[in-house]
Amino acid sequence: VKNDDSAWLTLDEIKTVNALNEKAVGINGKLFSLTELDKELTADDLRADLQEIADSVTDKAGFLNGRPIDNDYWQEQIGKSSIEAVPDELNIRYGFSVERASLRLFPCEDFIGETETDLFYDEMLMSEFLPYMPLVIVHESADHEWYFVYMYGFGGWIRKNYVAICPTREE
Repeated sequence: VKNDDSAWLTLDEIKTVNALNEKAVGINGKLFSLTELDKELTADDLRADLQEIADSVTDKAGFLNGRPIDNDYWQEQIGKSSIEAVPDELNIRYGFSVERASLRLFPCEDFIGETETDLFYDEMLMSEFLPYMPLVIVHESADHEWYFVYMYGFGGWIRKNYVAICPTREE
């Protein structure tokens, strides 16, 4: 606790903290700024991020509608992520959410519980969007119904109908 009126940080220290806070998206061991992702993110970074998600669920236990899931279930979800379809030249677009929507681990609406009676903790739910939250669109699911997007902090899948695409990053 400070007991005097001296500054906690110098102006240069404040600028450094602000610059670090702006780079809030961690991918493949690198920090990215959401507003500059189109200049910084590579196809290899995106593939690595999608693969990291895939690797995190291999042999993971869980329950879908009270029934145990197995690795075949996870492999199906990984297939929907269409990692192999990430182009070498990314088509990065900017947009925002238009309704309250969930950010999902995989492009599906399945509720995966930790136990067969779990009603509250969904293993697939990463976060949520409120209307008008900015996002960066970087990939599309195999069924073309979902976008893989980055929001402040991390990435995940959102249904396309919850997204408005802006013609330019500035807009």
